[in-house]
Amino acid sequence: GLGDVYKRQEFGCFDFIGKLESIEETNAFDNEAHSGYMLKIKLINNEEIADFFTIDMFVNKKNMRFTDDLEVGMKLTGMFQLLGEIAD
Repeated sequence: GLGDVYKRQEFGCFDFIGKLESIEETNAFDNEAHSGYMLKIKLINNEEIADFFTIDMFVNKKNMRFTDDLEVGMKLTGMFQLLGEIAD
């Protein structure tokens, strides 16, 4: 329910629908245990503005349901977590 959405946001977790703009296979921390993909995803909020909200996200292969069928242009859904702090 809606309460679950607010609980996830406390931890910086957000559901998304987006369009895959680019994909690159990579290892995080130069460690094969963290192999995955760097995805550039345009969140679908405003189709008319080219970079309305486009983010890069690393996705570990272990957390993906599929990897062989990823194609630029496809629509994706999922959840991502924002980490960091607000800059002054």
